[in-house]
Amino acid sequence: MSSLVVGGLALAGCAAVARVALRNLPKAKVAAEAAAKQFPKAAAGAEGEAGAGTGQKKAANNWFKQSLDEMFGSGYYKGGFEPKMGRAEAAKILGVSTTSSKDTVKKAHKRLMLINHPDRGGSAYMATKVNEAKAMLDHGK
Repeated sequence: MSSLVVGGLALAGCAAVARVALRNLPKAKVAAEAAAKQFPKAAAGAEGEAGAGTGQKKAANNWFKQSLDEMFGSGYYKGGFEPKMGRAEAAKILGVSTTSSKDTVKKAHKRLMLINHPDRGGSAYMATKVNEAKAMLDHGK
């Protein structure tokens, strides 16, 4: 009886892994094609440096890191805040599209404020940016 349970769990695990792999396949294909186009350029540019072997190694490492970031996402937005917030930055902060409905913006704002509110140990600066993003998407100010 226990071997049936173990077999069922193993089958479910394999199905979950296959599902994730199939969902990420189109992203991986696009990222791999883009990286393949860039690799010869990066290696050729590195040859002119002193110590061509070291330059090629650096180029290969940069290419590999960049392709991994493209394939799986780096997890963080690389860059700081703009001096004057625009609709695109506000949408990135809230994790919604620039054309989202007011209800979607309100839900995203509430979710982020529950996490980042200063009374709950969050950052006052981040709470201000979240509020500013909501105002920008709601009123365009």
